[in-house]
Amino acid sequence: MSIPSVGRYRSGNQRNSGDETRGKEKTTLVAVAVALFVPIASPVPLSGTGPRHEDDLHRFTGLEDVYEDVFREEDRATASRSTDVLDETELDIIRRSIARGLGLERIPDPSKANVSQAEYERAHREYLMRVQPSFSNEATTFGSEKKLHVFPATAYPGNVSTETSEREKPYRHCLFFPVEKDLDRATVDHATLRLLLHGPTTDQYYSQPSELDVLLYLGVSSFPRRSIRLIDRTRIRSEDWRNSKWLELDATLAVSSWIEAPVSNLGLELEFLLNGETVTRTFSSPVLNVFTATPFASTTALRRKRSSPEQVMSLHRGRRTKCKGEGKKCCRHELTVMFKDLKGFEFIVYPKTFDAGYCKGRCPPRYNPAHHHALLQSLLWKEDRKKVPKPCCAPSKLDQLMIVYFDENNSTRLKVSDWKNIQVLECACS
Repeated sequence: MSIPSVGRYRSGNQRNSGDETRGKEKTTLVAVAVALFVPIASPVPLSGTGPRHEDDLHRFTGLEDVYEDVFREEDRATASRSTDVLDETELDIIRRSIARGLGLERIPDPSKANVSQAEYERAHREYLMRVQPSFSNEATTFGSEKKLHVFPATAYPGNVSTETSEREKPYRHCLFFPVEKDLDRATVDHATLRLLLHGPTTDQYYSQPSELDVLLYLGVSSFPRRSIRLIDRTRIRSEDWRNSKWLELDATLAVSSWIEAPVSNLGLELEFLLNGETVTRTFSSPVLNVFTATPFASTTALRRKRSSPEQVMSLHRGRRTKCKGEGKKCCRHELTVMFKDLKGFEFIVYPKTFDAGYCKGRCPPRYNPAHHHALLQSLLWKEDRKKVPKPCCAPSKLDQLMIVYFDENNSTRLKVSDWKNIQVLECACS
């Protein structure tokens, strides 16, 4: 509640004396001032995550903590912020709630992660194995099977930096990956280039904290002269560059172009900038990880689904709630979430993106009721619109999302876990 709105509320109470009104306003202003100086820190250990709370973490989703935190924070922070924009206090409450729901002691710090390729493959293959059974389940309607393909680099010039010409920037490293042709039957979901970056041991300059920019280029032409295109750029910071560190860059655009036209595979190039200056760096074990999605083509599974009355009803309801054309009635809309663009969720390694979905639309009488109570509420609303509101469009079926994320207690490990009730599958009026 903003200070002006508080003032309007108090001015309407004509029975209070002037001194009493000023006293209450002073109390409100003091509370607002205190709220402005409440420190926010993340990642930090979360309250209520000790051993005696482990059972609660398994039983609940963490939403109980959201409500508790909201009630605790609302009097301190609402008077000075806009109700239309989430401030850092509210965002921190949401992040901590999600961390509790995943059983985390604190939100992992991605900048400290140093996950090897072996651990990367182990965690992602565990992920694929755990989601595999749900591919035949009606609740998971993605309609495709995901696989991980690993391609080591077949040739790179001994990690020796070379200058191509005086006009071009020096110290670019060339990499080539023989992406298999059988991938053309699948769709590239995501591709990452991973490598182990080594630091020099003789130059003391690298032992100081600094920022390193890593640029990834795609070879697009070799005649009459080689041309390249920047496809990804990442900035990393290290306290001591003499330590080796695993890096990851997005190579999805490159792999997708190679599958569409295999003859266009002219390799990749890497460039390193230290504090804005081009430098030479050594690395090892460059690997291309390609995640693909192959659509299901089996009709047996579809016939098996039709044999179940419960699934027939669920599928029918799902079709009714899927948005069609310009209809404005209650239905499910797509909501694409990209974790890399969502502040505070960079610790989630995979999937890179997913369709969370949301519900929106009108709820006319008797339209797609979630239960009998919705029908009753609709009837009462028709009789007396001042007595009860009409049913609202809301999720009627939710699903979990399997995720791979950094271990908060071990910077070299990855975890695989379920994020429950995070995807909207169907909507109804309730």
